[in-house]
Amino acid sequence: MALFKSLPAWAIILVMAPVKPLPALAPPTDLDFLDLARTVTAASIPAPLPLTQFGPLSATLFPTVIRAEGEESDLVILPFLGLQWWLSPNLALLGGLGSGHFQEQLLLLRRIGLRYLPEALIIGAAIPEFILVQGRIDGLAAYILKWNELQWIYNLDMGIWNISGGLAVLSYSMFPNAEFQVDKVGGKLKASLNTLILAATWKIGPTFHLAGRVIVHPKFISGGAQLSLAI
Repeated sequence: MALFKSLPAWAIILVMAPVKPLPALAPPTDLDFLDLARTVTAASIPAPLPLTQFGPLSATLFPTVIRAEGEESDLVILPFLGLQWWLSPNLALLGGLGSGHFQEQLLLLRRIGLRYLPEALIIGAAIPEFILVQGRIDGLAAYILKWNELQWIYNLDMGIWNISGGLAVLSYSMFPNAEFQVDKVGGKLKASLNTLILAATWKIGPTFHLAGRVIVHPKFISGGAQLSLAI
């Protein structure tokens, strides 16, 4: 605990596991684009944020790591800063912005949505939550990506630990740029997928939480870590 007090919060090193996309030297077809869309979208989902007792307003640093245009492209890190504001004991407003660079282009990741804790669905000590989010990534040479994200998660409080698990339904739309709209690639591609979310949160102190999460799908695995601070 003394170590965390002696270091600035932003200096804490987070261990990140980048998403593992399907092999693709370049995305020449609509299926290749959709494979990229689902892995990039999954990599942009953070672990469940702190519950109400953490504070009415909190900030979360979540370094999103993606391979934006296939396995042969370089890793892109988008440091993402998200905010959570509890409007009532069971309803929160979510938002955030991330940015980075890829092939000399500025990338922007945006998320905005709502988080709801339905008391009627509580099972013992497990607290349920529904999350509805809209996300978007701009700045890539090949495409623009938008998605809607619906999560149903249960959180189990275990002292200094919080264990979470649930499902996420992702419905995404991809807009390939003009030079890629040939052959089997159109101007708009749509698809959806279901994924499993597993997460663990370490409550370092009353104002610091460190969380890690894994998103599992039959064709890829996405993982990451994040630091939340009460404001």
